Amino acid sequence: MLIIDSARPRLNQETIKLLRKKSVVVAVIPAGFTMYLQVLDVSIFSVFKRHYRVYWGNSDHSFENSCCY
Repeated sequence: MLIIDSARPRLNQETIKLLRKKSVVVAVIPAGFTMYLQVLDVSIFSVFKRHYRVYWGNSDHSFENSCCY
């Protein structure tokens, strides 16, 4: 899944088509919606990010050595 905002440079239709052919779900955040997502970033996503960093930082599975970065 790729989540992008609706800024013009990020909405290249050819790129989006290519990603969809590769089975990547492309989600576009509508204009004016960012203020709602910032609340999620602080309250929900920050917890996820913290756990993610602890897991990857304290194991042999570093993100840089992953096949899918």
